[in-house]
Amino acid sequence: ATLNTQDHNLIINGTSFDNLAILNIGTGNLTFTGSDHFFASGVDNSGNPVGQTQGTGTVIINPSGVSPTFGDNDQFQPSLRFASGTINSGPIFVGGNLRVDQGATLNISGGTSTVNGNVTINGAVLGPTSGSPTFNFNGQSFTNNGSFFTKFLTFNNSGAPRSQSIGGSGSWPAATSMAIGGGTGSTSTTALLNNVTFNHSQFAIGSGSILNLQNCTLTYTGSSISYGGQVAGTGVFKMSPSSGSANIVGAGSFSGTIGSRLEIASGTVTATGNGGAPVSGPIVVDSGATLTSGGNGVIVATGDVTINGTLSNSLYFNGNGTFTNNGSVVSTFLNMAPPSFNSPPVTQQLAGFGTWTGGTGRLYIDARTNLTLLSDVTYAGPTFYLDGRLNTGAFTFTLP
Repeated sequence: ATLNTQDHNLIINGTSFDNLAILNIGTGNLTFTGSDHFFASGVDNSGNPVGQTQGTGTVIINPSGVSPTFGDNDQFQPSLRFASGTINSGPIFVGGNLRVDQGATLNISGGTSTVNGNVTINGAVLGPTSGSPTFNFNGQSFTNNGSFFTKFLTFNNSGAPRSQSIGGSGSWPAATSMAIGGGTGSTSTTALLNNVTFNHSQFAIGSGSILNLQNCTLTYTGSSISYGGQVAGTGVFKMSPSSGSANIVGAGSFSGTIGSRLEIASGTVTATGNGGAPVSGPIVVDSGATLTSGGNGVIVATGDVTINGTLSNSLYFNGNGTFTNNGSVVSTFLNMAPPSFNSPPVTQQLAGFGTWTGGTGRLYIDARTNLTLLSDVTYAGPTFYLDGRLNTGAFTFTLP
């Protein structure tokens, strides 16, 4: 059977609604004000999808003082709006746009939810803190002016490339994982439209995907960032781990690059992984913060580096830029050299009034490096290698 609203608006005031056939709302709206449940579609006794909701209009769930249940399957084509109340749901599939109004709450019990249109959150979306609830966003714009929580959030898992954006002044409570790009074929070019704070434990930019900060600041309070793709733009990727420590996971030749400014604002950030973690934008380590490395991990910097806090263990300074130490470089293997043996020579500068100390480490100036002092520098580390050229000019380079 088929119920066709012929593009008119339809209001259902009954206690419940079940669609086990075809409901076509056309371009109109269907509003449900009931108290028990609205099942836009379902499954039969064998678990097969039953029922379709068609059209390009909007299904509006607008209960009054009650908490109905919503359910659908992957045959839900229209947009979906939760206008009021607290609505409980299993995983949802929305072919159009999803909107949660101010004062409304959508509780998703688990499973994998998918939205192929835009998402606007002015209320709250809540998922369980246990299990692996997943939310796949395949639309163009995700605007969060309320609160959005799901343990696993992926921007684009559609199987085809997408251009997407993130905006809004809302909160992103601490969750497990946020990924830009869902893997092979599902790359995402995601633009940040305003300053935002993400609190996910893991943050990843997939291979071939781009997170464009534009001129905005993304503050990341989680514990691990990995990137096979790129962080682009003139903005700032600011790391301020709430636990006090976080990792930048490098993968050597399989890594992308952080082309924006990377700021270590607080805590200890460690370069880990199986290879270098490339950063082509400027790096700033704030006072009181530490940038270090562990295992085979190392930051490979080709932009300017400014240490106002602490640098330890190792760093490859491979670009034509300035290394400024106004803080403390402790037991650090600092290589000032071109990226590879086949790379052309580099012209670099060294500056700052900070200290160079420690029982291990070295300062190495490669044979293809032309290094110029921009201030007096006192190096008190254990080893200094000069294979290239050090131009002191009017300044003094002091060794103990």
